[in-house]
Amino acid sequence: MDAAKNIPTADVRFFGELTDFLPPGKRDADLSVELVGSPAVKDVIEGLGVPHPEVDAIMINGMEAAFRSRLVPRDRVEVFPDARDSGTPCQGGLKPPFEPARGFILDVHLGKLARWLRLLGFDTLYSNSYSDHEIVETAAGQGRFILTCDIRLLMHGSVRWGRWIRERQPRRQLSEVVGRLSLRRHFAPFTRCMRCNGLLAPASRNDVRDRVPPLAAQLYDLFARCTVCGKVYWEGSHMGGMQSLIDLATTG
Repeated sequence: MDAAKNIPTADVRFFGELTDFLPPGKRDADLSVELVGSPAVKDVIEGLGVPHPEVDAIMINGMEAAFRSRLVPRDRVEVFPDARDSGTPCQGGLKPPFEPARGFILDVHLGKLARWLRLLGFDTLYSNSYSDHEIVETAAGQGRFILTCDIRLLMHGSVRWGRWIRERQPRRQLSEVVGRLSLRRHFAPFTRCMRCNGLLAPASRNDVRDRVPPLAAQLYDLFARCTVCGKVYWEGSHMGGMQSLIDLATTG
């Protein structure tokens, strides 16, 4: 008797962006998974390399399922990144919708992206000394969305919202995040400090005269000062570059 025929298995199929986590040869195929006992579908999904925060909907044998749903032999599992795009009657909703006002927290590899999200007005925490534990605990405690280059970081059980950044060039990263998370309607440019994430407040020339170059104090009337670190912003030559980033994020 062929012992392999007696091994209990389930078939798993990933769709859309979730196939980014799979080897090229397995992206458009059912994956046969050996079952030990009756595992939760979440554990099987992450065992195949796909972090749960990127999953929006699961179907088991054509029926909607939760992460805690248990698998039995011969189950067929379909996993979607966005139920609205799945072409199925699945409603999704494995986690509550993310509201951008909750803010973001980024890993140590995404410093430039952090500054640019702040430029667009998003509450964005970043430090090049953050540990994985700090990121996970802060995100859980404050309800923040994690952006990371580390897939394993998103597999911590307490992570609710998060995305593995596919792009490696910062401008493309910005376009990726803005587009995938539908952030355009939430833009509030020039309201946060790019250096520390503090809110900006209007300041007069007299208020900031000793904190800006003399020529800037002569040429400009409009200034903004960070309410946390005191950094001063004005419409200098760097403004064109900042505006081009906003235009890029706006148009995609």
